[in-house]
Amino acid sequence: MRIACIFAALQTEVHVIDGRNDILPFLDREIARALTTAMERSVIIFHWNTCVKAASRPDGNVSA
Repeated sequence: MRIACIFAALQTEVHVIDGRNDILPFLDREIARALTTAMERSVIIFHWNTCVKAASRPDGNVSA
């Protein structure tokens, strides 16, 4: 999550893909919700209950 926040602060589009349905399940639910809300305000987009099976880019290049 720290890296997501760093890239969001650098004005990069950030998507967090997580197979769980909540951020950091060991935290108190209120704290976790406050953290999620703050990150969403920083334009971090969450994809809950999602797993990546493959990732590719046809031209092989990565761009921002």
